[in-house]
Amino acid sequence: MNNKWLLALPLSLALVFSMTPAAGSVQAKAGEEKGAAVCLSPQMVQLKGDMQKAWIDHTIWTRSYIVSALSNRPDQKAVLDRLLQNQQDIGNVIKPYYGEAAGNQLAKLLKEHILIAGKIVAAAKAGNQADVKRLEAEWHRNADDRQIFKRSESELAV
Repeated sequence: MNNKWLLALPLSLALVFSMTPAAGSVQAKAGEEKGAAVCLSPQMVQLKGDMQKAWIDHTIWTRSYIVSALSNRPDQKAVLDRLLQNQQDIGNVIKPYYGEAAGNQLAKLLKEHILIAGKIVAAAKAGNQADVKRLEAEWHRNADDRQIFKRSESELAV
């Protein structure tokens, strides 16, 4: 099997590491001693747990889709459908904090991102480097569109 499928791997890793807070990433507020413990609200704990679950699921379903797509498994469409549902799940997680419209818009952008990534996997599998290059540019544009959703934890109304 050709290793061109590795082109899709950065998607799942980039999304996991860019959208979920790293362990210990909560910083002490201004005026507190550096390294001082910060009390998290129940809403912040809930958000972090929900996001971690959604992104872990994303990683699992992304891997499953790549395996199915590369090996032409009969479950490929079902796995893709579940992966796309995960994008809606991620959008739903942010709705209580960013609003219904923002959650739906994020889900739409993430679904588009997954569909483009699927096309990249197919083009790489077929050895079509011109399409891979064109689709990667589209993929990066989609990623840039998601930048409107980046906020620090202090900006969340939790």
